[in-house]
Amino acid sequence: MSIFLGGTTSANELNDYEEGTWTPTIISTGGGTASYTTQQGRYTKVGRRVHLTCQIVHTLSGASGLLRIGGLPFTCVNTNGAEFISTMMYNQRTGSINTNILQVVAIIQQNNDYIHFRGSRYAANSAYENIGTAEHSWLRVTLSYEMSG
Repeated sequence: MSIFLGGTTSANELNDYEEGTWTPTIISTGGGTASYTTQQGRYTKVGRRVHLTCQIVHTLSGASGLLRIGGLPFTCVNTNGAEFISTMMYNQRTGSINTNILQVVAIIQQNNDYIHFRGSRYAANSAYENIGTAEHSWLRVTLSYEMSG
C-alpha cells in the first residue's frame, strides 16, 4: 500500500519509512576510555529526515578534549552550511562550564556522523564555547536532522 501526500505522482509517495535502535558511544577528541551503565538509542527515518533520541550514562578515564556522541545510524547531509541544533539534558557534571554559558545544545553538522556540544553565551558575548569531556556523565539528546544520500 502506498501513501501519497499532496498528489498521486511518484514524487508525492511516502515509500521510505524506518524505525530502529542504535548504540550511542562517547567519543573524546583527546582519547580516553568510556565505561557505560546505559547506552540507549532509537530513531525514526522518513525519507531523508532522521529523528533520534539517546540516553547515555557513562564514566570516562584518561579523557580530554571535546565531548561527542558517535554511533549515529546515518551521516548528516553533505550540504554547505548544514547544521541541526537541538536541546539536551545532562546532570552529574564533574567539570566546570564557563559561568557565561546560558544553554548547552547538541549539534550535528555537514557530513558528520557524530553529535557535539556547544554552550551559548550571554548576549554581551555572542560567541559559543565547545563543551569538553569532563563536564557530563549522564546525557539525554533528542535531535532531528537531514541525512546524506
